[in-house]
Amino acid sequence: MAVPASVGVLSVSAVPAQALENGLARTPMMGFANWNSLGCNYDDAKMRSIADAMVSTGMKDAGYKYLLIQECIAKTRDTNGKIVPDPVKFPYGIKNLIDYIHSKGLLAGIYTDAGTTTCAGYVASYGHETADAQTFADWGVDLIEDDWCNVPSADFPGKTSAEIASILYGRMRDAITATGRPMVMYACSGWDFGTQPWTWGPNTANAWRSGRDIQWGGGLAEWDQIVANFDQNAEHPEATKPGATNDPDMMGVGIKGISDEEGRSEMSLWAMSAAPLMAGTDPSDTAGTFGAATKATYTNADVIKIDQDPLVYQARLVSEDASKKHQVWKKNLSNGDVAVALFNRDVAPVTMSTTATAVGLPASSTGYVVNDLWAHQSKLSAGTIAKSSVPGHGVALFRVHAGGDTTSGPAVSTVLTPSPGNWVAPGNTATVTATLTNNSPVGITNLTGTLTGPAGWTVGSPSAAVASVAAGGTGQVSWQVTSPSTGNAAPQTFTASLGFNYSGGSGTDPSQLPLIAAAGPSATNPATDTTTQGNWKGVYGGAGYRIPGDTTSLPAGITVTSTGTPFTWTGTTTDARALQKAGTGRIAAGEYGNGNKFSLTVTNTNADTRRIGLYLLDWDSGSTNPRQETVTITDSLGNVLTTVASGTFTGGKYLSWDIAGTVTFTVQSTAGANAVISGLFFGPPQAATATARQVNTTVQGNWKGTFGSSGYSVYGDSAQAAPGVQLTTVAGTAYTWDANPTPVRATQRGGTGRIAGSLYNNSAVKLRVNITDGSSKRVTLYLLDWDSTTRRETLTVTDTATGAVLDTFDPGSFANGTYVGWTVTGDVTITATRTAGANAVISATLID
Repeated sequence: MAVPASVGVLSVSAVPAQALENGLARTPMMGFANWNSLGCNYDDAKMRSIADAMVSTGMKDAGYKYLLIQECIAKTRDTNGKIVPDPVKFPYGIKNLIDYIHSKGLLAGIYTDAGTTTCAGYVASYGHETADAQTFADWGVDLIEDDWCNVPSADFPGKTSAEIASILYGRMRDAITATGRPMVMYACSGWDFGTQPWTWGPNTANAWRSGRDIQWGGGLAEWDQIVANFDQNAEHPEATKPGATNDPDMMGVGIKGISDEEGRSEMSLWAMSAAPLMAGTDPSDTAGTFGAATKATYTNADVIKIDQDPLVYQARLVSEDASKKHQVWKKNLSNGDVAVALFNRDVAPVTMSTTATAVGLPASSTGYVVNDLWAHQSKLSAGTIAKSSVPGHGVALFRVHAGGDTTSGPAVSTVLTPSPGNWVAPGNTATVTATLTNNSPVGITNLTGTLTGPAGWTVGSPSAAVASVAAGGTGQVSWQVTSPSTGNAAPQTFTASLGFNYSGGSGTDPSQLPLIAAAGPSATNPATDTTTQGNWKGVYGGAGYRIPGDTTSLPAGITVTSTGTPFTWTGTTTDARALQKAGTGRIAAGEYGNGNKFSLTVTNTNADTRRIGLYLLDWDSGSTNPRQETVTITDSLGNVLTTVASGTFTGGKYLSWDIAGTVTFTVQSTAGANAVISGLFFGPPQAATATARQVNTTVQGNWKGTFGSSGYSVYGDSAQAAPGVQLTTVAGTAYTWDANPTPVRATQRGGTGRIAGSLYNNSAVKLRVNITDGSSKRVTLYLLDWDSTTRRETLTVTDTATGAVLDTFDPGSFANGTYVGWTVTGDVTITATRTAGANAVISATLID
């Protein structure tokens, strides 16, 4: 938000204000604030209806006491300088409304600003702190929110934003104290990170904002901003104490833009943070945003107890994996228990765990009781704290104490593993294995399972029951699943439920797994280029940064969605670099994201890849503030396919790839202003080449390998293809790999690269070679006359995407073996067709 020039109302004292010990908000404040759901679109009648709803929905009984009236309160002052509430919005005055709020057993909050006007341009308290505090006290206010817009920083020469904030908020704190009325002080400057509220907040306010707004006045809630605010809030946990807390902003549970699962996660993370629980959801909207799921989230008593624990200890990070997507957080509680949150930042469900030792609990010979606060279940564990299938963007929240409870069922966890992977091509079969770990100190028996999937998939019978699983042991149940003949690029959820018996009864453990009826997505053959702005600068106005064009014309088989502003399209361009990168494909223009990060998802349903490029434009920075962005491409399960750092640039930069399937581009600004994808363009896949053919003959030597029931192959590791290369057998049998070839000719032709062996086919062998890293690589075939007849094969190299023939070669008759190689770029298919002798054979492929 902008900070205007000084109005010079007061001379400024740099004397530090007195420390705050007002005895209020000893545990984090709870209530409702209108900005998230209503913005300025409220009045006296609406606030009364919300007060009624806070009682009728059970919010008040759950602990939500404060009704905070935010923004757009007064446009003028009277001749004595007192605030005059908007007579249209408040026809009976503010005091009358607050009296009504109090009559409901609630407390009332009011909004002001430390600057010359509020963020929405209404009356603020700069230079009027003493008078305004007294007015608020006269109205019967119980909480004051003091925002940080339009602060006249020029009135504070030589002062940092943090120093100015300390002065102004100290001023309001002292004015509140002088009224003699107990009023909670809530400083809302943290969206301006330069104010550093954790440095002065504990001595000045009962709570202080630590990050940006999660929403903008009645707009959509944003999951990424919820997470960003949690992270920002977590940077200074030492500042939180009874009566003074970091605040990551009002909550958006139930508001359009976040799911029910994300709402529960927000509630969990705020509770772990000992943060104020200020609901941003209108409790009177019971037919809409405040439905049953929202109410259940806000009023979960066990979660509220974690937030309101009198120790007021803010959670600390215990551990995270290398991706930083799966985290364990702990919060010490006043009775010696520990709250544990398993936070899955990823989009796919995952089994997560930690240990009692890791979260600081004492040793216990009788185990630990693990209370799942959302499932409302208590389990007995020997020390592992785990959850099967923490949902994407989900948080598993536990309260754990040392000392076993024999009435609790055994704690178990399940991991679902698909083989060969999450992508199952249409009509193909995969194996799903559920591995249950018995985390309890007692054994279980008769482990069985059921697996259910979406319509169109076929699920086979489960494997045999497991008779027993000892304490600390594992057991497995597996199924064969077949994908529908018609593909679907969206993840489909499978749910497994493992059942078991134990001495006190029986139990179940559900878990989930996403499978996709499609070939796996890819982003290959990267390329980059820089350019000046040219005509790509487009138009910037009220609708955002974009190039005008047809809003519906996308290339065939392509769909695009975005977290930012929808893209507009144009079928032509005169920009030479765009044409070079995209060919004759369509071109789109987007705009900047809110903050420094946003994403778009592109789905290519065509049978082959399509060239898809981004144009990153430094439209607002220039040479004085060059832009730098990182582009991460992920699949629909959140797995990273590639990450590219743009480097610093001041004009524009093109980045492009060949894309198959569904991928998400996430752009993170690491320098300069907001993240920008100013152009998105499409074209045919990168043209493949196969040049510099070489031929050499050899005797069989030890390349003959082995021939048996599994076919003719070279032994090796089946997973280790050459880096930057994908090999797929189109006709024939899958390759095996040998990282260390010993034949002289193989080393000569293949260098130190990897070697693959194949099988014969009756008429033709087809091998697809995709150089995915944008480089050129030497690809050499070894054609072996392994059955001692005069062999003859014709080799044809084609562009996989277009079918264009790149090279045809007949090596002639040979009785032992021959090498044929090319320098290859892009995606090619090599076909060996038998013309004489026995079956067609590519007995080895060398890559270097």
